[in-house]
Amino acid sequence: MEKTITYGNYILLWKTVLNVTSLKEFDTSTYPILDRQNMLVSVYDEMIDSILYIVDRLDLSVDKEKTEVN
Repeated sequence: MEKTITYGNYILLWKTVLNVTSLKEFDTSTYPILDRQNMLVSVYDEMIDSILYIVDRLDLSVDKEKTEVN
């Protein structure tokens, strides 16, 4: 049985990526807080652009079914 991949598999990843300003792993002398904030803004911008692109590509047209009346 194959494991189904859902959004839940990526929650920890996104929490970590979107919390980049407070990660202990980033040395503040190498990555100043301003650079980390700029990186976070870039990630947000790209994520919003991607979501808007996907939404724009959705086919939301609706066709009504014709029903016969006897």
